[in-house]
Amino acid sequence: MGISKKFAERGILHIEKFAKGHRSIVYKGEYKNRKVAIKVEGSVRGKIKNEVKWLRILNEYDIGPKLLFYDKGYVVYEFVDGQLLINFLKLSDKKKITIILIKLFLELRTLDKLRVNKMELHHPFKHIFVFGNEVKMIDFERCRKNERPKNVSQFCQFLMSNKISKLLVSKGFNINKEKIIKELKTYKKDFNDESFKRVLKNIGLN
Repeated sequence: MGISKKFAERGILHIEKFAKGHRSIVYKGEYKNRKVAIKVEGSVRGKIKNEVKWLRILNEYDIGPKLLFYDKGYVVYEFVDGQLLINFLKLSDKKKITIILIKLFLELRTLDKLRVNKMELHHPFKHIFVFGNEVKMIDFERCRKNERPKNVSQFCQFLMSNKISKLLVSKGFNINKEKIIKELKTYKKDFNDESFKRVLKNIGLN
């Protein structure tokens, strides 16, 4: 049975191939008058099952795309439309960037408190989208439980990279790398609120 016919039987219309990754193929379509993404398992088994597991948990905290339904080898969730984060950073002013980065950091903070590692946040070029004043992360197939999660610290690595830090400085941010690294060391010991706030302060998000 072809992909279009298989998912048409589930009520998904206008199905077309959207992207192909290392571990899955993503299609987009329309389900009950809204855009959806259909992620189909590739040669690496178990990743879709893992993504479903974590979307079910994290949707309770409004993290990740809204899970709609799933079956063996595929998952269907709301299609996340918007600008990739890197494009948003290039095209937006400091005020807008501040709003989005604070919202994103609060989600990453929630992941850390849940002792969950999303992975890939030190180079999130394809995994974070911005639309209006909202931000949404996708791709949770590598997500896993970890007593020492690195979501906040990995994303800080991204912001402190030469290219991104220069971009943020050009927007008016004062990126104090030395102090950020120092505060991250404190934060990673017990993930307390005060050290988290100091990390944000040294990025200029205050």
